[in-house]
Amino acid sequence: MDNDSNTGKSKSSRQPGGIAIKDPVMVGVFFSIVVVFLTIMYFYIRNKKRGRSIIIVGPSEAGKTAIFIRIGFGKDVDTVTSTSPNITEYEVPGDAKAPLILKDLPGHEKVRMKYWDSNKIGVRGILCVVDAAGGSKSIRDAAEVLYDVLTDSIVNSVKPDILIFANKQDLPTAKGTKVIRLQLEREITTLRLTKSASLESISGNSSASSKMLGRLDRDFEFDQLYPMKVEFAEGIGNGEEADLKVIFDWLQKVA
Repeated sequence: MDNDSNTGKSKSSRQPGGIAIKDPVMVGVFFSIVVVFLTIMYFYIRNKKRGRSIIIVGPSEAGKTAIFIRIGFGKDVDTVTSTSPNITEYEVPGDAKAPLILKDLPGHEKVRMKYWDSNKIGVRGILCVVDAAGGSKSIRDAAEVLYDVLTDSIVNSVKPDILIFANKQDLPTAKGTKVIRLQLEREITTLRLTKSASLESISGNSSASSKMLGRLDRDFEFDQLYPMKVEFAEGIGNGEEADLKVIFDWLQKVA
């Protein structure tokens, strides 16, 4: 009887296929397969949402249009403040896929927001240009632009790759990427508080704070945006093509 009883217990602890329910190896394999499957589905769905557009944003006088012309047309020209988007195709060297569509949006806030909604659909990558030599005002203006971009529902759905480019490195007052990153993170932390307070005063509802960017229990850091990929680079927008190599390499990777 004892043997029969033990045999019955042994059989009841196994599935019909003979695999032990609590077999840690099989459980680990199962969850690994699920994770791989979900990861593949995530990137598949994200790429389906992405188009071929690369949007160039940043405050006025940051040097966006000079970079746009250098990338799109291979030359350096004097530019004026844009009042409408500049758009051109960019064929990525060695890439057989369709060309990227470069869209340089105006830097002035009201004009930029006028064109942002009609150009953000299917965005593949966002290049944010910062005047690294412009001091605290340039950092505040760039943080405003980034806040608007990073809190946008379409951007959070598509999760495009983002490159923040610290421009004008040929000027003596220019700051490097490490300093620019820290300064932007501090400004965005401040913006979260002021924007949240503004929303609460309008709605009378403290739940508006749940829409704040990044983690609510600590100061903002770009790493909190994962799985959205945010990179930093520096260079000279109106210099030689070699001065923009980091942008060309980024476009190759994003394409």
